[in-house]
Amino acid sequence: MVYGTDKDIVKVVATSLSFEPQKAAAATDTLSKNYSLAKEYMGEHITDTRFDLRRLKGGIFAAIALQPRIKALHEFKDVSEMIHLRDDAVYMDRLQSLLDGITGLYRSTGLQVDLNGPNNIFLTGSETRPQLELVDTIIVTPEMQAQPESTTGLPTGETIIRKMSLLSSFVSIKPIAQI
Repeated sequence: MVYGTDKDIVKVVATSLSFEPQKAAAATDTLSKNYSLAKEYMGEHITDTRFDLRRLKGGIFAAIALQPRIKALHEFKDVSEMIHLRDDAVYMDRLQSLLDGITGLYRSTGLQVDLNGPNNIFLTGSETRPQLELVDTIIVTPEMQAQPESTTGLPTGETIIRKMSLLSSFVSIKPIAQI
């Protein structure tokens, strides 16, 4: 569930829903710690997010993610769509930087970022200073990686690895204009 204003976004983290405040508090703490690890590796490529515990209607407790609303130049429907600006050297530099953060996080911690959903990565900034920003800041743990994806039946982590590989191939092949 996502709610928002002109300035902020509030996301209720469904996996944290509980009638027991201790369980929801533990989930909030884990989400916050995982996000902090991801922020170390991804820096400017991950949206500033703060996690908090809230009591919802009906006595249910949940972690919420609080983020500033991001003004996107483009919202990528899928990782494969990110190739459309590959003739732009500045964009490709940003894509390499994003990929370095994603792979560094995975290699060092085993955590992944969610590359599977639509609109998880935004193109922000300006035409002359493009930026790639991950807006889905729920970090994919090894337990989540093992879960089958609803569309393919493959483990979520395997699908993310395939998309990481696709990104890697984008940045490793030079555009014709640079050859």
